[in-house]
Amino acid sequence: MKSVGPVAIAVALAGLLACAAGLPAVTALDADVAGVPIAELQRGRDVYVAKCSGCHRLYSPAEYDDAAWDAHVHGMRDRAKLTDGDVAAIVAYVTAMNSARSPEVARRHTAPRMSPLPGATAGG
Repeated sequence: MKSVGPVAIAVALAGLLACAAGLPAVTALDADVAGVPIAELQRGRDVYVAKCSGCHRLYSPAEYDDAAWDAHVHGMRDRAKLTDGDVAAIVAYVTAMNSARSPEVARRHTAPRMSPLPGATAGG
């Protein structure tokens, strides 16, 4: 069996970081507006990158509203092997950063709305 070389690992890591670069960074303002500790929002971003980018592109939080994010993250719980804490952290991050909370957040995190996430249903 061939071992994975350092170049392959570096390429995979670069791809992961490139995907995460498009996500908004967490700020104190985001945490204040959302009423969530900044550490929890950062954990949500970190878990979202780590658990979700391996199977699909990372969707911008601004692409969907709170209900769509909640439904999708809960719907992916088993497939992505998310704990209750992971689900709560991801939902806190994406809903805090989805531009629906305040005009200031909306100005900093803009992205076009797109079609619903696969598997997400309205109201649940």
